[in-house]
Amino acid sequence: MEDNEFEETLKMLSYKVDQFNSSNKVKNKNKSNSVKSLLPNIFVKSSYIYFGIIPLIIGLILFFWKPNFVMKEKVAEEEISAKKKLSFNKLIVTTAIFTTVFIFSIYIYIYISNKSKA
Repeated sequence: MEDNEFEETLKMLSYKVDQFNSSNKVKNKNKSNSVKSLLPNIFVKSSYIYFGIIPLIIGLILFFWKPNFVMKEKVAEEEISAKKKLSFNKLIVTTAIFTTVFIFSIYIYIYISNKSKA
């Protein structure tokens, strides 16, 4: 008699667990159209963190790469040649422009892919 009660209790509990698990499933089957799917799912559920990571990555790439358009020529009076120095103002403006273009292109891509599927 105890085995029968145990089996019934086990079935009831497994049914309750299945109900809990099925209600928490993500219903978005098309995950490839979201910004979160483009970047790895770390530990943050907020999408605002991705809009902070993108300019940080672009700024770090420009900082270490040091292209000519973020450099400023510093001319010393006693020297004939000019030295190039990183301009932080140009770096910030360039990072903002590249970030805007990058995020805007992601939105355009998502919009076009959603429009073509509809």
